[in-house]
Amino acid sequence: MLTLGFDTSNYTTSVAAFDGVGGKNCSRLLDVKPGELGLRQSDALFAHIKRLPELVDALCASVNIGNVTAIGVSTRPRAVEGSYMPCFLAGWSQASCLAKILNVPLYEFSHQQGHIAASLWSAGRLELMQTTHLAWHLSGGTTELLERIAAEAETPVADVMFGGGVESLESYRDLFAPYTCAEADAILPQYRAQDDIWTPFSSLPLVFVYNPKLVGAEEITGWADLLRPELAGKIAFADPSVSGSSYTALVTMLCAVDADEDAVVQAFAANLDGRQLTSSGAVLSNVAGGQAVVGVTLEETASRRIAAGDELAMVYPADGTSCVPDGSAILKGAPHEDNARAFVDFTVSRDVQQLIEAQFCRRSVRSDLDPAGTLPPFGAIAQVDYDVSFASERRESLLMSWAFYLGTEEEE
Repeated sequence: MLTLGFDTSNYTTSVAAFDGVGGKNCSRLLDVKPGELGLRQSDALFAHIKRLPELVDALCASVNIGNVTAIGVSTRPRAVEGSYMPCFLAGWSQASCLAKILNVPLYEFSHQQGHIAASLWSAGRLELMQTTHLAWHLSGGTTELLERIAAEAETPVADVMFGGGVESLESYRDLFAPYTCAEADAILPQYRAQDDIWTPFSSLPLVFVYNPKLVGAEEITGWADLLRPELAGKIAFADPSVSGSSYTALVTMLCAVDADEDAVVQAFAANLDGRQLTSSGAVLSNVAGGQAVVGVTLEETASRRIAAGDELAMVYPADGTSCVPDGSAILKGAPHEDNARAFVDFTVSRDVQQLIEAQFCRRSVRSDLDPAGTLPPFGAIAQVDYDVSFASERRESLLMSWAFYLGTEEEE
């Protein structure tokens, strides 16, 4: 059974084919002019209409749509009364016409339902689609979430901050209460906080992801390559003040490149040519879509997109990468502290750690588990001497330098 999917949200045009096991996704972010923060709905709708034919062409190059048995399309942001955005009409019009031409059923859903279905598939829990279940769909970068927690510090609403690099958690450590999890002795010592102010979840090596149609693997081997003038404006990199993984990447570059710190920040910012993405998730779509030839992202996200059939390849920096974990931290004054502790214990339990290795291309932080699947062992990956405390202490000054040298706050 082959199904086509269309999604024309406020930021990305997407067309995909899925056979129940794997598939092919063709997507591209909408272009935003320098100095503007987004698109009007009329402009987004027009952009989707222009973009869809080229993405369908790209999909048809690897998928025989004559075998399609159903078509799905997102028609609104959320499945509630009054939820509406004109930009979804672009995908709906193409999907409905194609369904009639092919004489196959058309299934309509919300953009949010698509996010939830994708998470269930990646978790291997599609059976939950057939029953009532609780789903939490949260949109925002690490820094945005931490700023929200800081704003609510006097009367906390949340119990746990889950996700984001631990250097980001370290920078906001005053918001959290120390907790030594139940299986702390099983966690590799290099991943533990000295006072257990946060608990690691998974180790996340940084990688370069590139489009093999546009550049060869031998052309991008280390961090210094990202400073080469011929790559100016061709690098996908998210705003490090919003994306925790991008901030980690910036510090990793400083550790790897043997040059003056300020000079490296200035050279890399200049090589982005004013092109800074709003989220780390946009890096992979930019590279796969050809807007950039190379990007910096996490091993697990790159591995999953490559396995899904995206036009991507990845390489570990020869001059060293970092393997900074993400993690969780319990808020001071958490309204449900016992449940918060139980949740943190759950995240580092052997069962969960085995699951994230087997199904999510993530590396366990436990000493009694080895990397699963096709991931290379740590010993085969060159690593820099990454200091989480240094990254945390220097965060504000580095981000100020970054904003100064970038010379713009424009985003795509």
